[in-house]
Parts: sequence; structure tokens; C-alpha cells
Amino acid sequence: MVKGVASRRVNPKAMPIEELFGKYNSEIRLWQEGVFTEMYREYSKDSSTKRKWLIMDGSIDSMWAENLNSILDDNKKMSLPNGESIYLSPCMTLLMETDSLSAATPATVSRCGLIYMETGKYVKPKHLFNTWLRSLPSNLLQDEALVDIENYCNLLIPVGFGVLDHAKSHNQLVVCSTYLEEPYFVVIKTFIRLMNAFLHDYLVYGEKLRANKASHFSISHHHGSS
Repeated sequence: MVKGVASRRVNPKAMPIEELFGKYNSEIRLWQEGVFTEMYREYSKDSSTKRKWLIMDGSIDSMWAENLNSILDDNKKMSLPNGESIYLSPCMTLLMETDSLSAATPATVSRCGLIYMETGKYVKPKHLFNTWLRSLPSNLLQDEALVDIENYCNLLIPVGFGVLDHAKSHNQLVVCSTYLEEPYFVVIKTFIRLMNAFLHDYLVYGEKLRANKASHFSISHHHGSS
């Protein structure tokens, strides 16, 4: 029986390959763990029945995706340069999330199951906004702060859409043919980034509250167990 879900997300294009998958110094026989291999090892050792998702969120290309072929094979193991093998446990899933497969090789694509999600059909701009709203820290969810934020956003977002519609109707909107994201999603994401900038101090304070609460719970649990 599955009990809970855990996930770790990494952008493989945000770092060099050696930082992502680790490197081995043959002269001194030293293995330096990579960001992905560290997460992969952690989940592989976890014997719980919790579902564990490793999400590669970024453009797929052979520079990094080919390193995962042995995991995607029937062997389901990652062979490291230091001779070590780490196996994919039954509760682990490797997910590659991308907006294009133009740079992916047949070797990678043939090893994966593909799910195509049409953004405009299954996800609406309002869904992105609601997800962001639910992610706000507790100090912004108290009293009428959340209601005020939502009300102001409900006034401002249509204005942004109105500007976009005006630009489209007057042929003033330039959209790259290779850019798949809907302009309305770009407006929402830009708006959320601006809101995060305006609310930065509150967000930082909220993170501190969460950390202190977790620390207090850990201390209380320790004293209660002793």
C-alpha cells in the first residue's frame, strides 16, 4: 500500500554535467557526488512504500539525457564512473518534464512513455494563480490579508489581459513561432514574479516562521520521547 508521495525537482540545464551527475578523479580515486546522483541515491536507499518522484524539469538534450539511458533500460540502474551501481527501486519514478523533444535522441525517446499535455486545454491561467495563492506563507493567510491580495489581483490581472488583447487586435504582439507557451500564461507568470518581489519581505518572514515551527516541533518531539 502506497503511503504518501515525495518529489525532488532539478533543472538539468542549470548546471554543468559534472555538477549534475558527479565526477570521478582517477588519480586520487575520489568520487564527488552530483546533484542528481545524490537525490537518486537518497531515494534508492529509502525502503518506505512512499512514491518517490525524481523530476528533470528542463530542455531535453543528449548532453545530459544519455546519462539516464541505463536507468530507463530494463536493468533500471545507474552505473557511476567509480564502478558503483545504484538501482531504481520499485517505488521510484523518473519524470522528464519539457516543452520540446526536438533535441532528444531516439535512444532516449524510445525508452520513455510519453504524455502530451496541451497547455491551453488542460491548464488555465487561473490555475497557475490559484497554485501561487495557496503557496503563500501562513503570515499572509491570516486575518483579511489573503482576501485583500486576491481581490487586488482579480482587479489587476484582467487589466494585463486587456493590454495583451489590445496588442493582439492591433497586430502589435510579436510571438516567436518556436515558443509554445500561450501569451496569457506569460502574463500570469510575470505577474506572479512581480507579486513575489512586492511581497518579498513577507515571504522571507514566512519561511522563517515555518523553519522555527519545524525546529520547535522537533525539539518538543525529542523531549516527549525521552
